[in-house]
Amino acid sequence: IKQNRMSFRRCATKFGHHANGIARLNHGSFGSPHPSTLEATLEHYREWLSQPDALYFSGNLFKAIQKSERKAALALDCQVENISFVENATTATAIVLKRWKGQQKDGNILALSTIYGGCKRSL
Repeated sequence: IKQNRMSFRRCATKFGHHANGIARLNHGSFGSPHPSTLEATLEHYREWLSQPDALYFSGNLFKAIQKSERKAALALDCQVENISFVENATTATAIVLKRWKGQQKDGNILALSTIYGGCKRSL
């Protein structure tokens, strides 16, 4: 496993927007994404606001998603075909369960007590 250590200064730069004494382990949850994620989100939001149809029908949205998938695949050291961005955990759970159901005859599912309600209902 490749381990990258981040200096204190770099960590402060990347996550300094969090309140003092707060450290988020899941940087995408509850309004605590990395500043570069916030900037990219705002950029796409402004583009969508200016001309929603153009963003979709020009193919630029699809190209941006493909670019993100390639970057994720590189970071995760896997094939881009194995990357899929979905809206939320419930959608991801439904997709996995549908595929799993088609491949398994018997089996068990382990779910933690912290599971999202929508995911739990999918089981």
